[in-house]
Amino acid sequence: MNLPLYSSTSARLADGTEALLAIHFATIIWDGIEKIVPVLAAGYKPLLGTSMMAGYHLEIDFQDNGLVLLEKL
Repeated sequence: MNLPLYSSTSARLADGTEALLAIHFATIIWDGIEKIVPVLAAGYKPLLGTSMMAGYHLEIDFQDNGLVLLEKL
Protein backbone atom coordinates (compact mmCIF):
# COMPACT_ATOMS: atom_id res chain seq x y z
CA MET A 1 0.00 0.00 0.00
CA ASN A 2 3.08 2.23 0.28
CA LEU A 3 1.73 4.05 3.34
CA PRO A 4 4.29 6.19 5.17
CA LEU A 5 5.52 4.81 8.49
CA TYR A 6 4.40 6.91 11.47
CA SER A 7 5.40 4.93 14.54
CA SER A 8 5.18 1.48 16.14
CA THR A 9 3.33 -0.03 19.07
CA SER A 10 3.34 -3.20 21.12
CA ALA A 11 0.20 -5.32 20.73
CA ARG A 12 -1.14 -8.58 22.14
CA LEU A 13 -2.21 -10.90 19.31
CA ALA A 14 -5.17 -13.29 19.34
CA ASP A 15 -2.89 -16.20 20.31
CA GLY A 16 -1.67 -14.25 23.36
CA THR A 17 1.79 -13.40 22.03
CA GLU A 18 3.18 -9.87 22.00
CA ALA A 19 4.29 -8.27 18.75
CA LEU A 20 5.68 -4.92 17.66
CA LEU A 21 3.39 -3.51 14.95
CA ALA A 22 4.07 -0.62 12.59
CA ILE A 23 1.58 2.25 12.56
CA HIS A 24 0.86 4.01 9.28
CA PHE A 25 -1.64 6.74 8.42
CA ALA A 26 -4.06 6.50 5.51
CA THR A 27 -6.59 8.94 4.11
CA ILE A 28 -10.01 7.37 3.59
CA ILE A 29 -13.49 8.54 2.62
CA TRP A 30 -15.89 7.40 5.38
CA ASP A 31 -19.59 8.20 5.10
CA GLY A 32 -18.75 10.94 2.59
CA ILE A 33 -16.13 12.57 4.84
CA GLU A 34 -12.37 12.46 4.27
CA LYS A 35 -10.55 11.19 7.39
CA ILE A 36 -6.96 10.38 8.29
CA VAL A 37 -6.88 7.11 10.23
CA PRO A 38 -4.15 4.94 11.78
CA VAL A 39 -3.48 1.58 10.13
CA LEU A 40 -1.60 -1.24 11.90
CA ALA A 41 0.65 -3.44 9.80
CA ALA A 42 0.63 -7.04 11.05
CA GLY A 43 2.57 -9.28 8.72
CA TYR A 44 1.95 -8.49 5.07
CA LYS A 45 -1.66 -7.24 5.47
CA PRO A 46 -2.41 -3.81 6.98
CA LEU A 47 -5.35 -3.80 9.42
CA LEU A 48 -7.89 -1.02 9.62
CA GLY A 49 -9.58 -1.30 13.02
CA THR A 50 -13.25 -1.44 13.79
CA SER A 51 -13.16 1.63 16.07
CA MET A 52 -14.16 3.75 13.07
CA MET A 53 -17.51 1.93 13.04
CA ALA A 54 -18.60 3.48 16.37
CA GLY A 55 -22.13 4.75 15.82
CA TYR A 56 -22.88 2.17 13.12
CA HIS A 57 -24.69 -1.19 13.05
CA LEU A 58 -22.77 -4.03 11.36
CA GLU A 59 -24.44 -7.23 10.16
CA ILE A 60 -22.49 -10.03 8.43
CA ASP A 61 -23.58 -13.36 6.96
CA PHE A 62 -20.43 -15.49 7.22
CA GLN A 63 -20.79 -17.55 4.05
CA ASP A 64 -19.68 -17.31 0.43
CA ASN A 65 -21.28 -14.21 -1.14
CA GLY A 66 -22.87 -13.43 2.25
CA LEU A 67 -24.49 -10.08 2.96
CA VAL A 68 -22.48 -7.35 4.72
CA LEU A 69 -24.61 -4.46 5.94
CA LEU A 70 -23.27 -1.32 7.65
CA GLU A 71 -25.82 1.29 8.70
CA LYS A 72 -25.37 4.56 10.57
CA LEU A 73 -27.28 4.57 13.88
